[in-house]
Amino acid sequence: MLGVKDCIKEIKKNRELEKSLLLMLDFDGTISPVVKLPENAIVPRPIIDMLCSLANFCKVAIVSGRPMGFVLSKIKNAKFSYVGSHGLEYIINGQKEEILLQKKVKIFLEDIKITLKQLGQKYQKLIVEEKPNSINLHYKFVKGSKLKSFLLEINEFLDKMEKSGKMRILRDKETIEILPNSACNKGFAIKKLSKVFGANYVPVYVGDAKTDEDAFEALENNGITVRVGKSKNSRAKYFLKNQKEINKFLKYILDIYESKTNFSNSPSARKA
Repeated sequence: MLGVKDCIKEIKKNRELEKSLLLMLDFDGTISPVVKLPENAIVPRPIIDMLCSLANFCKVAIVSGRPMGFVLSKIKNAKFSYVGSHGLEYIINGQKEEILLQKKVKIFLEDIKITLKQLGQKYQKLIVEEKPNSINLHYKFVKGSKLKSFLLEINEFLDKMEKSGKMRILRDKETIEILPNSACNKGFAIKKLSKVFGANYVPVYVGDAKTDEDAFEALENNGITVRVGKSKNSRAKYFLKNQKEINKFLKYILDIYESKTNFSNSPSARKA
C-alpha cells in the first residue's frame, strides 16, 4: 500500500485534467472516530465543515452499514448523497430509494435477532446492536472465561448461519455483523453512485473495515481507494495511518481544488 502523499499526487493529476471527484466515505472509523458504545458515534465539527467545503467542488457521499436515519442524525447536508444499510438505502441528489429484502429473508433475519438478543442477556457485557437489515455483536467488553465461552457458542451458531447460505458474516475489530447474503454491499453501492454521477467524476473511496473491502475491490481498476490503517490484506491502493489523519487528508484535497495555482497549470488554462 502507498502512503497519502502518493494519493494526493494522483488526485492532483485528475485536477489538472479538470476532473472533479466523487468522494465517498465510510462512517464508523473513517469520518466518525471509534467509540465504546455504537450509539454514541459522532462526526467531529471540523470534518463536517471540511466536507461541506469540498461539496462546492466535488460530489460527496457518506456510505455506511448503519441505517440511513442514524447517519442523517449525525451528518446531514442537502449537497451530500447517502448510502445506508450496506446499499439497501439511498439518497442520491435528494432522491430517496430503498431496496427491500425478500419476505423470507426478513423473517429469517428476525429469528436470528431473537436468538442473539437472548445471547446478549446471557453475556451481559455483550453489546447487541440491532439494525433494520442486520445485527451487530460487539464483544470487546466480554473478558476471561466468559469470552472463551461466548466465542465457542457464537462460532457454532455462525457456522450454521453460513451453511444456510442466506446470511453473510463479517468479523472485524471484536465485532461480528450478520446481514443478508444479497447483492447489496458497499461495492454494489459505489458502482451505483459512480454510474449516476458519470465519468467526469473520479471515484474516491475511503474506509477502514472489512465491509469496505467490497468497495475497494469494485474500484480496483477504476478509482482511488484509501484505507484508514495499513493492512497487507486490503485491496485499497493507499492508506492513512489512522482516523486522526482524515481531516488532514480532506484539507489536502480542498487545497488542491481551491488553489488557483493548480487551475492555472491545467491544460485548458495554459491554452487560454
